[in-house]
Order: sequence, then structure tokens, then C-alpha cells
Amino acid sequence: MIVKNIIKLNSQTMTIKLMIIGLVSLLFCECNNSQPINEKKIDKRPTSKSAKESGEHPKNKAVTNAIELVPGYEKGAILATEDFSENLGDWLTEGKVIARIDSGQLYMESHDADIENPKGNIWWKHDFKNPYVIEFDYQSLSNEGLTMVFWNAFGIDGKDIFSWKRTGKYEEYVSSNLTAYHCSFHRFSTGSSNIRKAPGFHLVSSVKDPIDTKDRNMHRIMIASADNRQRIFVDGQLVHDFIDEGKPCINEKEWQHPLPCKSTGSVPMHGAFGIRLTQKQKIRIDNIKVYQLE
Repeated sequence: MIVKNIIKLNSQTMTIKLMIIGLVSLLFCECNNSQPINEKKIDKRPTSKSAKESGEHPKNKAVTNAIELVPGYEKGAILATEDFSENLGDWLTEGKVIARIDSGQLYMESHDADIENPKGNIWWKHDFKNPYVIEFDYQSLSNEGLTMVFWNAFGIDGKDIFSWKRTGKYEEYVSSNLTAYHCSFHRFSTGSSNIRKAPGFHLVSSVKDPIDTKDRNMHRIMIASADNRQRIFVDGQLVHDFIDEGKPCINEKEWQHPLPCKSTGSVPMHGAFGIRLTQKQKIRIDNIKVYQLE
């Protein structure tokens, strides 16, 4: 009887030992497969805030960092940034436009209830000296109108463009005392994107519009200005590549521009960046960054 009890006790003890070993093994496996407590609190997925802080549209970040902006140049020091997280104190509006910050982005609309074709500009109050690249996120929100971006804008008398007032009329930007380049996107239903040079309304480059009137996507636009070469990229793809040698332009119309064209004049080498809207266009702009090219 005593022997039977001893065997029974040993059997129970062995069972308990096996249960303890199994429980320890299970806990060990679970610990190895789980994250540390501190790591559970960290969401490593990209968020809209981190994308905004990077200054580049997430979809195009890798592309824009890898492309050759201008042969012989690389991105250098950052000159200025704008993420529209505060106010528009660093911007100047002209003409019939509404500009405001909405959800951390610049919302802009050409608007006047009493005018069929409202037009106007907004200018960033900086003077950027060539060579540099400016890049930003752009989104069209309307089927109407067009968008123009200006760069290297300054007075032909050497003054900056903020030293005199304008009303938003197109002639003030293409045939007055302002010199600049400007490029059109979302250009009505023409299907073309043009670079013009002022003063004189000179057409210097014309290609298929990379952002048509039905496009509602956010795009990353880059404008590289290096010496007399102007290159524009949309989502990492080269769209315009123009070398300004002052030669006669390719304009075919005489509006604001006598024909035949004899010369487009000297190369604008510095100036302000601006955006122009016409005919009830609505857009969003975000994540502007300007880099020196070296």
C-alpha cells in the first residue's frame, strides 16, 4: 500500500513538473514574439504630419531626390520653406483672388461675383538668386480656368516687385516694367503648357500639358533655374527644358508682342515666386521648399 502511494505521489509530481515546464515554454515564446512595451506606443507608419515636415509629397519623395535637376548641379543649402502652418503674412495678394490657409494648406481661388473672368496673383515675399530650385505640391480643384507660376520676377529698373502696386490685369505682368518667366498648367482645354518670358509675352517653350483640366491629383512641381537654363518637372518627369539665349521666341500671335520677334531680352537671374489664377480656378498649394543649386 505504501509503495502504491509513493508511485502515485511521484506520478503527480511529474505531472506538475511537466505542466510548469510547458507554461514556462509558452511564456518564453510569447515574450519573444511580442514587442517591448515602449515600442507598442510608437506608430511607425508615415503620417500626414511627418510627410508635411519632410517638405515633399510622399508619393514623389524618392523620385524628386533622385532626379538630376540640372546637369552639373546638385541640391545644396535650403533657402526657404513654407508649410502654411501659421498665416499668410509672408505673402501678397493682387487682383480678384481669395487666398487663405485651409487644413494646413494654401487654398486659392480666382473669384469676384460681379466679374465673368476674375484674375489675380499671390507672391511670396522673397528674392531668390539663381541657381536654385523651388518645389511644391499642387492640386487643381476646378474644371475651369488656368494656373500660372512665376519665378525670377523683378522690376526691369532693378527694383523688387513689391515696390509698386498692381491690380491683377495680365498686361501688368507681361508688358510693363516686370521681367519674369511664367509657366501655365491646367490651361483651359488647350492641352498645352507654355513658358513665357516678360516683358513682351514671349513664348519660349510649349509642351503637352502634364496637368489637364480633369486632373484632381496632388502633384509635386519643381522649377530649377540655373544660369540661363530653366527646367520644370512634374512628379519627377522633365516637362520643360529651356535654355535662354535671348533669341527670337516662337510666338505666333502679335498680342502684346510685335512680330517678327527680334529678341527676348536678357536672362532674369533672380526675383520672386508667385502664382496666378484666372477664370474661377481653384487650387491647393503646400510644402514649398527652395534649395540653392551648387
